[in-house]
Amino acid sequence: MTATVTAEFRDEFEAERTRLLRRRILLYVAVFVLFGIAGQAWGKISGLFGAQLDQRLEILEYQRTIGFVEWFSFLIYVMVFFVVWKRPMNRVQLLRMIFWVIVTVTGITLILQSVLLGRALEQMQINEGGEIPMAGISGILLATGLWGIFITHFFASLFIPWSSRESIRPFAVLYGIFIVSSILLVDMAWWGYITLVVGPIVGAPGVAICWWRHSRFRDNFHYRKLRGRYGQMKRELTDARRIHESLFPEPIKSGPVRMDFRYQPMGQIGGDFVYAFRFPGLP
Repeated sequence: MTATVTAEFRDEFEAERTRLLRRRILLYVAVFVLFGIAGQAWGKISGLFGAQLDQRLEILEYQRTIGFVEWFSFLIYVMVFFVVWKRPMNRVQLLRMIFWVIVTVTGITLILQSVLLGRALEQMQINEGGEIPMAGISGILLATGLWGIFITHFFASLFIPWSSRESIRPFAVLYGIFIVSSILLVDMAWWGYITLVVGPIVGAPGVAICWWRHSRFRDNFHYRKLRGRYGQMKRELTDARRIHESLFPEPIKSGPVRMDFRYQPMGQIGGDFVYAFRFPGLP
């Protein structure tokens, strides 16, 4: 907000942001559920034709667990949709709810990915005589976690009208979960720690989108409101000038003393006043 925006503007700005946030959360949740169901359906269909590729017990355990988490997340998002749709909520409540939903669902998925995928890859290494190096396993785990955070944050930023600061909060929490789970659950090489340091760059696209969209929304709002206030002020000045000029006397065009005047203010309205009257008894 700029210093020129009044308290009334701020209230209207927050009210409009709340309405937009509510609509976008509903759209985000609906698209998330539809894409998730489509992905699950595609996984089932592709599994029917390529089941021989995924017969290893460890991979199947990983897929079943992640699939359960995905269906659980779909259920949570469906509940969020109906809560937002039916219950009136202010902007702070909406932001807090979507923040905890994203952090909880994605955080659980990140931890399970680190545990189960790491276990599956290590078992595959043992079964295949060490053909998969540990560095490769840690690289796969780090890449999977970073990709999950990027997709979650970027997808949410496309829909939810966060400000840039608001968009950083869920990303920071998710990345903190990713760092802790990676250090505790993944046997990383030295370059893995460097990856954790430079990893926050994956949140830059989502933050940039939120900054651009929020700035554009704010500028459009200010333009529309200032234009509306200018039109209202112009109409009020026109009415004030009409009232002001109706108080002026009629010109005196007969008798020994006559009076006429011309009134031309420098702006829409001036502060000058003219008054004249005829004494009783004078011709």
